[in-house]
Amino acid sequence: MTVSLVLVLGGTTEARKIADIVEQAEGLRALYSLAGVTKTPVLPSCEVRIGGFGGVSGLATFMKANRVSALIDATHPYAATISNNAVQAANSTQTPFLRYERAQWKANNQDKWQSFETVGAAAKSLPQNGSKVFLAIGKKEISPFKTNIKDHFIIRSVEDIDNKELPPNAQVILDRGPFDLSAERTLLLAREIDLLVCKNSGGTASFAKLEACRELNIKVLMVKRPELFDAPTFNDIDEVLPALRAALSS
Repeated sequence: MTVSLVLVLGGTTEARKIADIVEQAEGLRALYSLAGVTKTPVLPSCEVRIGGFGGVSGLATFMKANRVSALIDATHPYAATISNNAVQAANSTQTPFLRYERAQWKANNQDKWQSFETVGAAAKSLPQNGSKVFLAIGKKEISPFKTNIKDHFIIRSVEDIDNKELPPNAQVILDRGPFDLSAERTLLLAREIDLLVCKNSGGTASFAKLEACRELNIKVLMVKRPELFDAPTFNDIDEVLPALRAALSS
């Protein structure tokens, strides 16, 4: 039986599940790829590759050399560079391509959300009046807050952050989701949080912080998702095999 190699660009909980589904399917084999940003990632059961590709041409060369039959982008919704590189590499190699995209969170009439195009814009909007700000944006985009010497920051991260990268008044909480509502409510109350800054990542693993903010009437500064190149997209993990089979047969 011919086995088709499916390259899964990962880094999310859903990506690991997708890789496992593909790996266990008849006639398919998964290769899970990570950029290598997280030092201790949770991995799927299939073969894993860690490290960058070297842009569009590097990814295309890798796909040709390894006879990749299909490419699935299941990276974080804010990993715009690799997502757009993947579309271009798939087009240039004529490789079937699919993107998994979490549904975005939506505010209801009880939420106090303010939307921003970028993390930098959200940082500039802070009151700088001694507010206590919970940053749930990942470790790579802390720099826009470094010049804020007045507000106090609680920063949650999977891995520690160098003190040189932090705002003057900051404390790092090392933790990995998923997080439940009770724990998030307790954290916000214990730290007396006034504002939350986060990205619209979607999914269930980190939604509880928004529910807690809703209950506690805490304002949320929500950073919008980046624009991605158009691509065939699915939003439910259960759709991956039918979508993949269809793409491979077309």
